[in-house]
Amino acid sequence: MKKHLFLVALAGVALAGCVKNEVESPVTKDVKIGFATPVLNSNVDTKASVYGEIGSHSYPGTSVNYSYPREESFKIFAVEHSGALTSWANATPTAFNNTAISYNGSLDAWVPMTAEGGFYYWPDNKQLSFAAVSPAELDITGVEATYGATGTNIENFVVADDPAKQYDLLFSKRAVNKTAADMVDMGADYYGGIPITFQHALSSIHFSLKKDASVTETVTLLNITLKNAVSKATFNENITNETTYASSPAWATSTDANDKGDYVPFSGSVEFPINPRYVSDLAASDDVEGAEKDNDVSHALLMIPQALGNDVVVEVKYQVGAEVKTRTVQLNQYPSSAPITSWAVGTRYTYRLYYSKGAQMDDIIYFAPSTEGWTEGGVIEVTL
Repeated sequence: MKKHLFLVALAGVALAGCVKNEVESPVTKDVKIGFATPVLNSNVDTKASVYGEIGSHSYPGTSVNYSYPREESFKIFAVEHSGALTSWANATPTAFNNTAISYNGSLDAWVPMTAEGGFYYWPDNKQLSFAAVSPAELDITGVEATYGATGTNIENFVVADDPAKQYDLLFSKRAVNKTAADMVDMGADYYGGIPITFQHALSSIHFSLKKDASVTETVTLLNITLKNAVSKATFNENITNETTYASSPAWATSTDANDKGDYVPFSGSVEFPINPRYVSDLAASDDVEGAEKDNDVSHALLMIPQALGNDVVVEVKYQVGAEVKTRTVQLNQYPSSAPITSWAVGTRYTYRLYYSKGAQMDDIIYFAPSTEGWTEGGVIEVTL
């Protein structure tokens, strides 16, 4: 299964001095620390996720869709404080320090476990605050997430060249000043969890196909290549007020020319349909050469939000009848009325390749990008 990267910022759970390392069952008054099933923010489309994105997941024997898959895991950080959290930096570190959290099937819950297999418990007369990173391993040599007063920070994050290895990176707002009394009893073996609400940190780039109904020729997509996109940057949640937890998440992109890359979300052979369809859907369902029939295969890109320089282009290779053609478009030129010159945090852009015949019967491919699901960013009309 494709890995996904999530960032969680949760304030409200503390730990130092409250951890019981023994494995035996707790007494009645003890309340175990656990996490509610993570969800996506309300402005995120959880029912229509596309390959490569975290969205709705269902499991046998359940009637509930989970937006965070049980196969994923994350690591947490936590601080302890008396009274309301005023500053992460001034709070007391706890035993939760890069502690792995995964789904426990026997408990049907997300519960942290000690090295000895025991549980963690809520402290008396203390409040706790959390931050987390998912997956538990980032798979980027020398790169780790840290957490502090300004929230989550990841230095020198690198987007993988292979779309199938890219991360859906998410972070959450803090859930502050939680205690055992805030948790809901979910049963004899588990006391309900800290709410985790994710937001997307990257930009999701998708492609769809459509041809005009008047076109009688077979039009086939052969390749899509995004060129010269920034591949390395530093993320900071940028919490600007630790009382209101206002933040302005942002990426500082590398200016090194060597930190740009080319990305191929599709190479194969799928036909342009009359009605618009995602390339991912076509590649997963059509019995054609190069089509990969696997829901874990991504034909989209999860990219660092960035300014679109003049060298950031999309090259499309396609075939009309027996003739192979190539079109290249400079993304920051469209739409002509109000060009979109950058990709934003948490925004999905869908570039629709529209094939038609012009007034002079010339071949025309239109890019008709739109944003959906994550955050609405308008509709882009791009003509090749």
